[in-house]
Amino acid sequence: MNRIKEYLNDIIESIEKIEKYTKGMTYHEYAEDNKTIDGVERNFIKLGDIINRISKDFQKTHNSIPWKEMVSIRNVLTHEYKEVKDEIVWNTTKDDLPKTKAMIKKIVEKI
Repeated sequence: MNRIKEYLNDIIESIEKIEKYTKGMTYHEYAEDNKTIDGVERNFIKLGDIINRISKDFQKTHNSIPWKEMVSIRNVLTHEYKEVKDEIVWNTTKDDLPKTKAMIKKIVEKI
């Protein structure tokens, strides 16, 4: 279980980096800032890589976390990068990641 906790803490760390990189920005500022886009996308890729190391059984047990969706974003960023829509990454960053981080923190507290 220690390894799972380590992975979950790594996920929290990547989400917090994304939040830090985009703090105080508007979508338009984000869309014009290639360094921030690169940092955010790099951490989304890292999220997907970490999730791929977490057992499917653990993911099924904690099915309120959007595991598949986060891996899907990673896959698009890695393999279909020309199809990436900045607005989707932005909306996920602002709308979904804070909720996901809170849920993962609750899991970590119970482990």
